[in-house]
Amino acid sequence: MTANNKTHDNLVADWKANAEKHDDDNYWFLRSLKQKSGKKVDRIALELHQEAFSIVDCMKCANCCRTLRPIVTEEDIARIAGHLGMARDEFVAAYLERDEEQDRYLSTMNHASNAVVCPAVFYLVEQMRKRMKR
Repeated sequence: MTANNKTHDNLVADWKANAEKHDDDNYWFLRSLKQKSGKKVDRIALELHQEAFSIVDCMKCANCCRTLRPIVTEEDIARIAGHLGMARDEFVAAYLERDEEQDRYLSTMNHASNAVVCPAVFYLVEQMRKRMKR
């Protein structure tokens, strides 16, 4: 992805086309970062995190919420139930489960590799691989 096509739609299209193909390479790349300077990795990751999430509109994509188990807070419950026009307890009964730590999550979720699930994470990992090769 070049600097001139860093839009939400282009990033999501790149993710859809390449995330699964690059999954093994990204896994091994991320494991290799443990051997690198932590400060350098953290600095690059922070820059790329800010860049990725300035491009990706999470509310437009929402893939994480469809495929992972994000924890739902009491504040989230009130906001989402209100948005759906449901009572709090009705929303909890219909859509939430508790995990082993008693955190609530949406009951339709599965675990998956973050770069395969989230276009912003995929972008971050792909860009980090490019930068770390320099």
